[in-house]
Amino acid sequence: MSFINRPDPLLVARRIIAALVLLGLCAGMGLSPAGSARVMAQSVLPTAEPPAVQSGEQTAPAAADTPGAITREVSLPATQDAYISSAFPNTNFGGSVNLNLGWQSGGQEAMRILLQFDLSSIPANAVINSARYELFQSQVIPVGDGNMDFRAQFMRQAWNEGNVNWNNANFLGGQSLSLGSVPGSIGWQSGGARESVQAWLSATQPNFGVIITGDETPSRGRWRVLRSRETDSAPRLVVNFTANCDNVPPTATVQALPRFSAADFRVFWSGQDFAPSGCAPSGIANYDVEYRINGGNWNNWKQRTQSTDNAFTRLAPNGVFVEFRARATDNAGNVGQFTSAQASTTVDSEPPTSTITPLPEVQTFTSFIVNWTGSDNLSGIASYDVEFAVNDGPWQPLISQTLATSYQVTGAQAPQTYGFRVRATDQVGNVQTWPLAAQAETLVLDFPVVVQEPITPTIIKPTSPVTDSISLAWSGAAPAIAPITQFRVFYTYQNQPRTFWQAFGPAETSAVFPYLALGLGDGPYTFDITAVNSLGQETDLNNPLARLGRSSVIVDLADQVQPRSFAPYVSSN
Repeated sequence: MSFINRPDPLLVARRIIAALVLLGLCAGMGLSPAGSARVMAQSVLPTAEPPAVQSGEQTAPAAADTPGAITREVSLPATQDAYISSAFPNTNFGGSVNLNLGWQSGGQEAMRILLQFDLSSIPANAVINSARYELFQSQVIPVGDGNMDFRAQFMRQAWNEGNVNWNNANFLGGQSLSLGSVPGSIGWQSGGARESVQAWLSATQPNFGVIITGDETPSRGRWRVLRSRETDSAPRLVVNFTANCDNVPPTATVQALPRFSAADFRVFWSGQDFAPSGCAPSGIANYDVEYRINGGNWNNWKQRTQSTDNAFTRLAPNGVFVEFRARATDNAGNVGQFTSAQASTTVDSEPPTSTITPLPEVQTFTSFIVNWTGSDNLSGIASYDVEFAVNDGPWQPLISQTLATSYQVTGAQAPQTYGFRVRATDQVGNVQTWPLAAQAETLVLDFPVVVQEPITPTIIKPTSPVTDSISLAWSGAAPAIAPITQFRVFYTYQNQPRTFWQAFGPAETSAVFPYLALGLGDGPYTFDITAVNSLGQETDLNNPLARLGRSSVIVDLADQVQPRSFAPYVSSN
């Protein structure tokens, strides 16, 4: 096609003039024309060998000295090359002797290069020590142009040198590679390519080659011409590698996990490498570890890691079943296979619950038992911690890290209030938060006390089952050294002064108050019951604790009282 690389006439004229001027200057200064070859050359024959590799070349650490390992360097010519042009989007340039890169103003506009190399001669388990690309640059436009930065990308699908064009290949670039820049000099150009060669060899990228994009700024009009494989200076890869006799993949396994684990737990794995008879194993280079939840899809967790353990931190919610598996890659590049799940556990991330069993509101015993209960959703309770406080003071340890569910308190002092709280820890280490307040309290007294049950119904109506009397019930407590000898019942009617009604023996804990027989009628009644011990001590009705032995009721046989609301009554019994 006549338009390929056809120079602009005006540009040619300018170059001829510049060349003549330069020749004149050279002659006037005693210089030979060869001194200006870099500026003038538009079509230069390739040199026999490329220059030394530039400092940007990537190199791998020296391969291990393993029996049977052989280090070689191969030169691989391009198996496919072409360039594409945005100005001619349907035209194929795969057979051209040139590979154009950059922007040709008024011509082919954006031009990009496609290259592909066959790596089949390099063993799949080879260690790439170094790799470089080598391309021969025959033209630099404009003359005297400096370095041209370019970007290379992995091709994402196969292409054919014979039919590739802008329309069907321009969009196929994938992950980028940082290959650097092309100097503004004529001759062989070289740069590091280990990253791409290693990716192709390890199959982390499919080997569809690369697409290269140069400076496509229209206003600058910069472009380069490089030789294609249709010439005797084809693009090539020079690869230095070490092939190892170890061609057997290693194995890896994940250490067994407990049945239950906390939200954060540690996973351990290990591996073993193998080699054919007479060949030393190259050793494990890294591991890949995967996990899945409740039998779902496997997820990447650790990739190409050299560690043999790691924290699995809050990647799974409470109650889920988590499985793990691992594979290893050795230093010869052999990759093991993933197997089925190798370790599993159920995540228990919720703390257990526990509480103190309610205690009597008041008691006269200096020794009593505190009980507690607890439950856990998965792994089970490992231990309890119990604390107590006296008269709302600071919390103090009662018993710690115990599996017991009761404790005998001795030596309690009167009159003091004892509060108790408990927390539980489960088998995977989840710890319940301490309650801020006591879960159970009891008041220890050293004098007799009465607790009266609420009177029911609270309002006696004409329709009540019993209308001529009020049923009372109570219980008493006193230290063993001074037992109760009698109970005394007082009543208050219609806000009149408190009146003694009757005394009862220590074994009697109920009575029927016959208010009609006593000549009493409708109105509010309040009953106070006291206890008398063997020392003659009696419950002080002016003491706030006397409220425990107090209860009230309204007699409304005239059916005049209409309650507006009801309030709950909580009894300590």
